[in-house]
Amino acid sequence: MKRIGWAALAAWALATAAMAGPKQFDLACDGTVTRDGAATPYSVKFSIDLNAHTWCEQGCATARPMARLEATRLSLRETPPSPLAIDRMTGHLSGADADGSPIDATCKLAPFTPLPNLF
Repeated sequence: MKRIGWAALAAWALATAAMAGPKQFDLACDGTVTRDGAATPYSVKFSIDLNAHTWCEQGCATARPMARLEATRLSLRETPPSPLAIDRMTGHLSGADADGSPIDATCKLAPFTPLPNLF
């Protein structure tokens, strides 16, 4: 019973730390995208504004609303075929690109790039 209590406390502490971090930041992500069974290098940069619940992929003309903001997860898109989510504890980016090809990448914090207008 005590083990479960400590595990819950540790999870709460990690979530609190994630929420206390910067509210505007970029994420530079590197990993792979798999197309037709072959993994190829994949890099992307996101600008994130947690205050406005918006995000932008590198070079976008308009910011997009964030699908869901949780203590340990940023869900940028949730709609198939291209959901995108970032684990706030590990920086792991998972989901799919616009074509629905699976993405597996790791993101690191980078200086914030201001977002364009929403929509």
